[in-house]
Amino acid sequence: MILRVDDNNLSRSSEHSNIDRYHKLPCSPTFVFYDGDCATCHFIVKFLLKRRNNQRFRFVALQATAGTDLELKIREYLDLDLTSSLVVWKNGELWGQASAVFAIISELGWAWKGLLLFRLFPLVLLNALYNQYATRRYQIAGRARTPNICDVLSPSQRTLFPNEWPEVSLTFPPRREVFLSAQWRELILLNFEVPSLILQDYLPAGVEVDNWNGQTLVSLVGFSFAGTSILGMSLPWASDFEEVNLRFYVKRTVVENGISTQRRGVVFIREIVPFSSIATTANLFYGERYTRLPMKHETKISGQSKEVSYQWNDKGGVCAIRASFEGDPYPLEKGSLAEFITEHYYGYAKKSSLTSTEYEVEHPPWRVWPDSNIRVEGDYGRFYPEVFRPYLKKPHSMFIAEGSPIRVMRGNNLSVNK
Repeated sequence: MILRVDDNNLSRSSEHSNIDRYHKLPCSPTFVFYDGDCATCHFIVKFLLKRRNNQRFRFVALQATAGTDLELKIREYLDLDLTSSLVVWKNGELWGQASAVFAIISELGWAWKGLLLFRLFPLVLLNALYNQYATRRYQIAGRARTPNICDVLSPSQRTLFPNEWPEVSLTFPPRREVFLSAQWRELILLNFEVPSLILQDYLPAGVEVDNWNGQTLVSLVGFSFAGTSILGMSLPWASDFEEVNLRFYVKRTVVENGISTQRRGVVFIREIVPFSSIATTANLFYGERYTRLPMKHETKISGQSKEVSYQWNDKGGVCAIRASFEGDPYPLEKGSLAEFITEHYYGYAKKSSLTSTEYEVEHPPWRVWPDSNIRVEGDYGRFYPEVFRPYLKKPHSMFIAEGSPIRVMRGNNLSVNK
């Protein structure tokens, strides 16, 4: 593990901060599972293939999933007749019937997004209308003339019809409390040891500082936040963006079904993103400390080697976190530092001395690159409270996490008595 602070590599400014970011960051596409025998489904697929943003989609005939773990998971989670419904996989979530249609529409251009207004109608009514057409689709539109749609497509379009689909382990069970889904990718994590005393002013009500082998850590984290959706609807103005945050680790003891358990979570000291809309939404709904600054992401690939960087700046200059790594990531080791850092599945935000917000973050265990070349450019400590700056110079440890689809649940208010 190597850290190098470099002040001579800051000539690259954020001149690209206004480029179209949509799907410029690493992000798994949206998978559309369709009835390969249905003329209506073929029409929908061909319609999507004609869109300029068709690279956001991958298409798989439902017949290809027969007998697979994915088919079992779809039946379990959606409780659908797979012969009469589109199914969409997006950020680890499965959508069927009318919800699948809206998930697709939200990925289209602005002209088509007006159809999302129909989402204001009760979903029960929309699904009933969907089912009425679906059960009669062969009588209305007939069967597909060419069951294998790839036979009538160009070679470039055929690449959007893969023989594989996301792993079942990346598919979440349905939950009503989901507020946001996205994909976190290529997380660069630099960890610093700090005295636990300096965290007390930032400690939300109802939690206590968590530590690893008696050491209190804060982490400077840079990563890509891609494919962001709220209730299955992609954000039209800020779906993909970079984020850099400084966070520390906490735990909360709760009693569930008569058993005392610990919820391990994180508290953010400051979060930097490139869009004011994202910062405002997070601050409003979760009481976080988001700030908008110009940001930039770069990825360079050479054979098995990869370099990733996250850059941000203000009037005081440019800062960046850069990491290079190669090969495949490793599964988390039980009891390792990487497991401690990444296996915190709750977020907490301080509202007052007696109240706080708690929200759950769901994702599968991440694989990591423990041996990486990581360097930081610029005076990044100036973006954080003065009390932290002396401790952000020499890292305790560092690594890169692969990331995955994630879901963020709606926040709950916590109150404690004096």
